Amino acid sequence: GVAQIWNTSSEHGMCSGGGGGISIRYARPTFQDHLPGAAPRSMRTVPDIAALAGFPRFATYLPPDTPGDGWTWVANGGDSLSGPMYAGAFASMLTALRRQGIEPPISVNELLYEIASDPTSYATVFRDVTEGDNATHAQNRPPIAASVLYPAAEGYDLASGLGEVRMGALLAVLERSTVPTFTG
Repeated sequence: GVAQIWNTSSEHGMCSGGGGGISIRYARPTFQDHLPGAAPRSMRTVPDIAALAGFPRFATYLPPDTPGDGWTWVANGGDSLSGPMYAGAFASMLTALRRQGIEPPISVNELLYEIASDPTSYATVFRDVTEGDNATHAQNRPPIAASVLYPAAEGYDLASGLGEVRMGALLAVLERSTVPTFTG
């Protein structure tokens, strides 16, 4: 299916969604010089990557609401899961690379944007998010607040960045392109 921006404005009247935008303080870092499908801006843009935090939901193991109840598995979603999800995935990737004697790159941002600068690598490593936007309420839609509404687009956009990282594909790229620093 087509990847869509996570936005709960249509789910049960909730108002959660991803952010994004252009910094008014920080200049564009050099790793953002070549954005797939987008012209680089003079200032730093975010997000760098996206996690599809809506559907399908992720199973999370949560503590009890009241003392004495047991922990339970709950279908969950949202931005609060994307950080821990990516942290765990990158930590697992770091472990896998080091077990093979491969020292991973220090800067994940530089790595991701370098991969995205090649159309073939971009299509392999990223799931481009091309539908939806990050407006969570009617008042966040034009003409009232067009400056905070960012639609998804092909390539880099201000609602989903480079897109969702396919961690297995990223690991395969790193395994092929990095020379082991030690053996055995």
